[in-house]
Amino acid sequence: MTLILLNSNMPFLEDHGPTARVFYNNIIYITMLLLGSLICASLNAPEGGTDDVDGVARYTLCALNGATNTTTCPTANANALYQNLQIYNLSIGVIVLNLVLFLFSLVGHFSEKAMEMLFANQYIVSAINLGIFAGIVNWFNMSADLNEESNIDNSVYFKDFNPYTVAVFGLVAGIADLVVFYLLSKAVFKLQCEAPKADE
Repeated sequence: MTLILLNSNMPFLEDHGPTARVFYNNIIYITMLLLGSLICASLNAPEGGTDDVDGVARYTLCALNGATNTTTCPTANANALYQNLQIYNLSIGVIVLNLVLFLFSLVGHFSEKAMEMLFANQYIVSAINLGIFAGIVNWFNMSADLNEESNIDNSVYFKDFNPYTVAVFGLVAGIADLVVFYLLSKAVFKLQCEAPKADE
């Protein structure tokens, strides 16, 4: 069934392969951008504020683990603060990288030279995204009992959504992007999704 579906798309790819690949990249960059933004928002949300006093960034105050029904923001020690900072910095890196790539990818719709540059470096970019999300997941895993029921139910970090799950999803998406697209492009689509030469 999969082969039938792939073969049915061959005529389309013969005529629109590079454009389809640009749209695919747009989706990947937007997805990674949104995932990085969610992680960043979870860490950077204000904490400890009142109507008259602004709160401080959550990652500068609260540990990722150790929350109970009486303590939703466990005080972070030096190691926990360093861990939070690394996750925050990596999430910012994901945002900046994929925002730049998305904007450049939009140019690729109108410039064959830009398209050629994007395609030539696509696997490098995919590997970087994968590496950053692997780093984020690794730093999350530094917290013992991060996914304990009590911590998930009470921690301010898990109040709106689970940033660890977001990071894992980003890691899985990065693996799929790098491995699956590589296999499809080399074994199935072959040269149909390559950029036309800018001087042609």
